[in-house]
Amino acid sequence: MTGRISTNLELKTFGESKVVNFDLAVKEKETLFVACTAWNKTAEMLCKYTDKGSHILVEGKLAKNEYVNKNGNKIQKMFIHVERIEFLSFKNKGTQDE
Repeated sequence: MTGRISTNLELKTFGESKVVNFDLAVKEKETLFVACTAWNKTAEMLCKYTDKGSHILVEGKLAKNEYVNKNGNKIQKMFIHVERIEFLSFKNKGTQDE
């Protein structure tokens, strides 16, 4: 799936693991915002070489997160567990897109 990162990237650490959650804006007939999660080296590369607005390709597996909200309702969120990325443009620390 290709699109532009539509959220600010923030690398988080959980024990020895690193993770970044972001939305990918995918242009079809309308713009769809797809939740994505990348871990460890992939997460580090995303945060180092891209930021909001960067054009990337992601490959991964569809996954879901289930939880019960404060009202007692069961919530299911679908997201892409990112396994591979390809940079289609770079935009980091004030540099311009290619």
